[in-house]
Amino acid sequence: METKFTLQLLQPRETKFTLQLLPPGETKFTLQLLLPRETKFTLQLLPPGETKFTLQLLPPGETKFTLQLLPPGEIKFTLQLLPPGETKFTLQLLPPGETKFTLQLLSPGETKFTLQLLPPRETKFTLQLLPPGETKFTLQLLPPRETKFTLQLLPPRETKFTLQLLPPRETKFTLQLLSPGETKFTLQLLPPRETKFTLQLLPPGETKFTLQLLPPGETKFTL
Repeated sequence: METKFTLQLLQPRETKFTLQLLPPGETKFTLQLLLPRETKFTLQLLPPGETKFTLQLLPPGETKFTLQLLPPGEIKFTLQLLPPGETKFTLQLLPPGETKFTLQLLSPGETKFTLQLLPPRETKFTLQLLPPGETKFTLQLLPPRETKFTLQLLPPRETKFTLQLLPPRETKFTLQLLSPGETKFTLQLLPPRETKFTLQLLPPGETKFTLQLLPPGETKFTL
């Protein structure tokens, strides 16, 4: 269960987010938030689903959306929304992929996004973008991964971050960044595991964080 995760917060609102889950699910996820509302989003699921997904939000409500599903679905889809942009979109793919997908765009820039992948992946994903730059992000991976992940970005620098890994990892992790440089951090690791942890706070709000979990978890985390 090799997992690579990277979150980079740049002042005042530039955000780069990458989540990569290697086999058996082989999932690559990238979220990039640029000033003030420009959003680039990419979700790529490799075989057996073979799914490529791209969502790009440009200010103030211009939206470009592309969904490409390779065989056995063989579906190519493109949606481009200009202001005001009131749109409701739903895509449902039954077995073998068993995928439920919902994208809802509300004027002038309110966006609700939900992706749910049923077994064998058992993945629930929600991305909600609220004007002007408020972002709520939730990723939940059910067994065998059993992972809960929440990222909430509030203007201008307030950030709440929670990562919870259930058995066999049994890890609880909370990071809360308050403007302009206030930081609250909690990490609880239950046995058995070898852990290397580094947290470096630089004035006035620059933060470098590295968490490396060696076998059996085989987890690398960098903030």
